[in-house]
Amino acid sequence: MAINNEHKEDMERILVEMAEDGLDSEHLAELEDDPAFHESCQNFFNLQTVIRQKYHPIDVERYLRIFHHTRSSRLLFLRLLSYAACAAAAIICFLLLNSRFPTSHQAVTTSIYSAQKPQQVTLNYGGKPHTTVPKQGNTAVIIPEDYLLSTAETQQVLLNVPYGNCATVTMPDGSVAYLHAGSSLTFATHPLNNKRVAKLKGEAYLKIKHDPSHPFIILTGHTQTTVLGTELNICVTDDNKTIVTLITGKAKVSSESKTFTMAPGQQATVTGKDIITREVDVAPFTNWRDGYFYFDNVPLKDIMETIGKHYNMTVIFKNTSAMHYKTHFVTERSKNIDAVVNWINQMDKVKVSLNNGQIIID
Repeated sequence: MAINNEHKEDMERILVEMAEDGLDSEHLAELEDDPAFHESCQNFFNLQTVIRQKYHPIDVERYLRIFHHTRSSRLLFLRLLSYAACAAAAIICFLLLNSRFPTSHQAVTTSIYSAQKPQQVTLNYGGKPHTTVPKQGNTAVIIPEDYLLSTAETQQVLLNVPYGNCATVTMPDGSVAYLHAGSSLTFATHPLNNKRVAKLKGEAYLKIKHDPSHPFIILTGHTQTTVLGTELNICVTDDNKTIVTLITGKAKVSSESKTFTMAPGQQATVTGKDIITREVDVAPFTNWRDGYFYFDNVPLKDIMETIGKHYNMTVIFKNTSAMHYKTHFVTERSKNIDAVVNWINQMDKVKVSLNNGQIIID
């Protein structure tokens, strides 16, 4: 793809910035003659033009902070990202960092998520289910006054969040849980034996209020996570693994036979008796808390599956070769599905369409 005449000067500015950052003349000459470099520049300029024409100005500094943690191994895209922040706040939701999507289609059609029967968020307390809960868009926002009864007797509260919804719940002690679609949380209105105990199914980001005299315990299958006051993300996978990601503070994760004390930035995966740990970028989790989808170098299959569950829409790949290609994608979770699909299509890499409750990737 040749660079448009109107953008040649812009591309030259990118090369000048690269030279100022220390890129030698030999590599600059290679880039200047590299068709892939021209195509990458043109793709960026096209995206910039679309945003200028169709969208209101956005907070540049916020999205610079969002993309600060992006770790591309390719110098070209790091330089383009730096230029993008200065030229326009264009990279708000979708940017390919590592590869292009293929243009050829495979004959096999694959459904990676099937929509469930629509259900309402349910808050069960006092022995009765309640479906009238305050909502902001598709997010239920629940505070203690919504479920605390006048009695001082300890009650169990069950919050069930079906696919197509998410929820933010403030517990009686001031701790807050941000639940993903398809999740549930059970907690008590008062400490039990001087312990705050909650049971989680699915996935949630938790901000636990500090209280050394009442440790907070999150139970997930055969895993127990104990904290005093911290922020962490806990996910129970379909194959019954528990994945704990610590954002701040400390957490103690216990399997059937092992215990591991975590530090911020660590992720522990518990499978039966084993605990496997690694260092991770916490940006995807904190951005979820702040109301954003954030995917960094993630296969398109995983991105579309998350989107399908969030909106409770069946996801079908007709272009199955695109499922495993990794990309970077950021957008607000409050946007409707039409806006999300429009953003993806503006990149002109795959064709995504909506049809009768289905998201179809061609």
